[in-house]
Amino acid sequence: MEDAKHLEILYFIDTLRNSNEVIETIFSKGSKFHLLLDSIYDGCEPYNTGESIVTSINGRFYDITGEVEVFIIPQLKGLYSTEEGLIEATEGIKIN
Repeated sequence: MEDAKHLEILYFIDTLRNSNEVIETIFSKGSKFHLLLDSIYDGCEPYNTGESIVTSINGRFYDITGEVEVFIIPQLKGLYSTEEGLIEATEGIKIN
C-alpha cells in the first residue's frame, strides 16, 4: 500500500509540475508546496532546507521536483518564516 501511495504522490507532482511552465518556479520556494500536499495527504511533516520547505510523507521526502533526499537535523526544530507565514519545521539539508 505504501508503494501505491508513493506512486500516487509522484504522479500528482509530475502532473502538476508539467501543467504549466511556471508551476515549478511558483512552488520551488517557501512552504506553498508543503501546504498543498498537507491539504491532500495525511501525515505530512515539514522540513526546512534553507531554500524551501520539503514534505515528508511515510518517511519519503518530496518537493515540486519529485522525491528528494534530505539529511535531517532533528535537534533543530523551530518556527520558520515563509512567504505564506510561519511554519513549524525540522531542519534538514536537501542532498539532491
